[in-house]
Amino acid sequence: MSGVDPVLLEIVQGSLAAIELEVETAIGRTARSPMIRDAHDFRAGIHDRRLRKLTGRSYSALVHPVVRDHRIETMRPYCTPEETAFATDLLGNLARVLSEGMLPTLDDVAHETAVPAEHINHILKILAHSSFLECRRALRVRPTVSEVAFSHEQMAQIAYRHRYQWPGQFDRDFKATLLLTPNEFRRLFFARAFVARDRS
Repeated sequence: MSGVDPVLLEIVQGSLAAIELEVETAIGRTARSPMIRDAHDFRAGIHDRRLRKLTGRSYSALVHPVVRDHRIETMRPYCTPEETAFATDLLGNLARVLSEGMLPTLDDVAHETAVPAEHINHILKILAHSSFLECRRALRVRPTVSEVAFSHEQMAQIAYRHRYQWPGQFDRDFKATLLLTPNEFRRLFFARAFVARDRS
């Protein structure tokens, strides 16, 4: 394999083989079936999206029957309970610091939590279907929605109160989150309120 650091390749191969061994050890230790527990009649394997086995330590069961019945495109990525709890805490803390006027970046959060930035984005895209920046933008816009809908304040006043540096930035964030500018959202809300009042 040209262009690949042989030392890095050896480390990755060793890590994958160690994962397989750890999984097989857990299966053997927790299995209730004597055939599995005593005869060690099982294998663990790691495959890529093309169904290629990534290690040669042991030959696991073929994965082709699974893909035959379940298309890869329909298989949902998975987050562990720990990752789910991490994302919940992250979004809660992010909402809090945004309300205090701070605007942390993804690198700030990665440094603070010691979790790689790519992994944070990966978790959020699985659980929230949004990147970190998209989540931060939505959390920042959320407290402004009721003020846009119910008040007669100018949008600039709302923007500055929520610590936007300029109203145009607030307009862009609002539209990216709700698909309407603040003024469009207010007009639509008032129009629907008048229709509801007339019907009553």
